Amino acid sequence: MQEFKKVGFYYDYKKSREETNVKRKNSNLPAGSQLKDGEQKKEDEKKTFNWQISEFEEKVIKIKRVSKTTRGGRQGRVWVLVAAGNKKGKIGFAIGKSKEYSTAFSKAAKKAAKRAVRVPMNSKGTIYHEYLGKHNASKILLKPAKEGTGIIAGGPVKKLLLLAGYKDLYSKNLGANNPVNMVRATFDALLSQRSPRTIAKLRDKTFNELFHLEDNVQDQISENIDNS
Repeated sequence: MQEFKKVGFYYDYKKSREETNVKRKNSNLPAGSQLKDGEQKKEDEKKTFNWQISEFEEKVIKIKRVSKTTRGGRQGRVWVLVAAGNKKGKIGFAIGKSKEYSTAFSKAAKKAAKRAVRVPMNSKGTIYHEYLGKHNASKILLKPAKEGTGIIAGGPVKKLLLLAGYKDLYSKNLGANNPVNMVRATFDALLSQRSPRTIAKLRDKTFNELFHLEDNVQDQISENIDNS
């Protein structure tokens, strides 16, 4: 309840209503609603988030129907696993559940875009080194490929790599085929990548010392690696 002065309370009330109407007009809120402290900031953050997720592309990795038994009977729902990426090195995934497919997909797509992380990628559109990603019983082996090879992968792994923006990569599944575990194993392999610069820094060595290069040779190739 709004408190007003005993003298001239009508004018104070009228002034506060006018200020509220101006704020509501600027924020495009429906009539009858009032802006509270921080609501304008939330609206701005929501608009910014909607603009950010607009650059993401979504793909369905797995969809199935699930049911839950209650006292009133079985309740059917749709389970969707969605991956989202901007093809510029950012990718995420999430699971959505709802009674309708469209609602479940929308939930999963927004979560995937919100949870997107940046994965390492060199200037040639591939990974730095071979790595075996693991999660539970799933094992995904990723290998860098030459330019023009393309994405040699299948199932959920290929969708993830394409959404991330990779161009040339070898992949092989050495474990179970559970889609969720395969996705997590792929993320484990991608996020475990280390650039030559990072490895040299972790070993307290210079780039020249790590690869046993002369100064003139190091200057020629370090720029290409730094750009990755």
